Amino acid sequence: MNLFLTNVVEATIGSGPSAQTLWVPQFSGLDVSPLYQNFTSLPYGGEHTIALVALDSANSALSAESSIYTFSSDLTMLVQSADVDALDA
Repeated sequence: MNLFLTNVVEATIGSGPSAQTLWVPQFSGLDVSPLYQNFTSLPYGGEHTIALVALDSANSALSAESSIYTFSSDLTMLVQSADVDALDA
């Protein structure tokens, strides 16, 4: 499992009277610039502007995006100072 923190963006699915507006993880298959399609995500944080996304495999294109924070699925690893600074920014 590969874990990412990403922004949440608004996306419209469908057209006409049956169109639905959803909040989806940025760069997902439902976003206008998809880098991945099969994912699991949940809102992260109090304002629901960030999502925690889990993918089955690594995604170097997603990790290369400046607004994405990629971290290990080994949650026993300590967060380094540089990671804290990146998340604060």
